[in-house]
Amino acid sequence: MTLRSATRRLLERRAPMAARLFRTLREQASILRTAPKPANEGFLLVAAGGVLHHGFEEQERRIVRRELANVDIFVDVGANVGLYACLARAAGKKVIAIEPHGGNVQQLFRSLEANGWRDVEVWPLGAGSATGTISLYGAGTGASTVSGWSGASEAFHQTISITTLDILLARRFEGERLFVKIDIEGGELPALQGATTVLDRQPRPLWLVEITLGEHRTDVNPHFAETFDAFFRRGYRCTTADAEEREVTPVDVARWSAAGRVDFGSHNYLFR
Repeated sequence: MTLRSATRRLLERRAPMAARLFRTLREQASILRTAPKPANEGFLLVAAGGVLHHGFEEQERRIVRRELANVDIFVDVGANVGLYACLARAAGKKVIAIEPHGGNVQQLFRSLEANGWRDVEVWPLGAGSATGTISLYGAGTGASTVSGWSGASEAFHQTISITTLDILLARRFEGERLFVKIDIEGGELPALQGATTVLDRQPRPLWLVEITLGEHRTDVNPHFAETFDAFFRRGYRCTTADAEEREVTPVDVARWSAAGRVDFGSHNYLFR
């Protein structure tokens, strides 16, 4: 542990309010310093350099670009700073972005403004199994409702509002095809539990979901198989969201759960 990180952790334990204020001010300064820059797909994005790099989530971006041609509406759950929301809007799609972290939402708003887009629907909320409030730990791309996610300190958290995807989407866009991307750092199962009507709607939505088994966690995901089963029991097929796009079956998921590791693909999956 470096002296800087040790000092930060000590401050978080001894003076959590001061630590939160410092982090908030640092985050705001970083947002203000970041200018909109062109992404590979041509739109402007306010984001850290890594997100703009041509290799960042290359396969996921390829799949999203391809599948956007076959859908009407893109729903970005865990929109972060707006890479995929902007990608879909640049492709001419109706976009709904759902993102609870205030700093990320600010960057998303700046990106929308830089591109002159006023028709993207932005909900500054988390997605869960019910309405209410919950703690959000960490910041930026690693903000999570799972305590300890990516080593985030429990001392640094904020309370956010949560709603369900059924409330936001179930009675809307009848007859239109949805593409739902979920990347919410370990909170996938609660979000799906609050989306039973959306999962069953016709035509069935297309889903791109990040599901980790042990990555970024202090334990093995106890809901790993259950998350896949939310799709399998409804007749969805699953493929890996990587270069191979290999089919994933319930047998594969059971094997991975028993072994505590995934033996092919990535932690992003496409359900159709």
